[in-house]
Amino acid sequence: MYQNVLFTLAFIIFFQFQKNCLGQKSLIGSVYRNKSELPQLKGFQNLGGAVIDNSKNESLNFSVSYLKKGSLNLILFEKIIKIKGINYYSILDTIHIINYDINYIITFSTCRVDDKRESSLIALVKFKENKKSLDKVVKCWIADVNKCKIFRKRNLKGITCLNENYGI
Repeated sequence: MYQNVLFTLAFIIFFQFQKNCLGQKSLIGSVYRNKSELPQLKGFQNLGGAVIDNSKNESLNFSVSYLKKGSLNLILFEKIIKIKGINYYSILDTIHIINYDINYIITFSTCRVDDKRESSLIALVKFKENKKSLDKVVKCWIADVNKCKIFRKRNLKGITCLNENYGI
């Protein structure tokens, strides 16, 4: 009986701590085909996504998606699951970036470290319209395909990101 009470209490505490900054149930663990299937993403604008290069284990596919609602920028780190030839996405981790300066952009899949492409990097960089490569990285995260988590990258030395708006 005592163990049942402890288990129930632990279960309730676990799910209370799975609330995100929007006061909603965590997206982590959600599986979807289309983002509109998830009520937590209602009202979010889809700003793009990219597949993470995983040449070490090509049987596992991962992606990053970028959504925005008001001042909240939401990055989803996802595992791509094929079921009967159809892609589904399992959310592994998220980043919430709130109210960053208008002179900065969020970029992913276009960054390099010491001139070596790193598609698993997500960066907040200072935007310069007339520069092909952006090197003023303010914050950076790595979507770790081995640990299935997003980690903050502390060492920003040598990181540059392609300016996808350059020349447009």
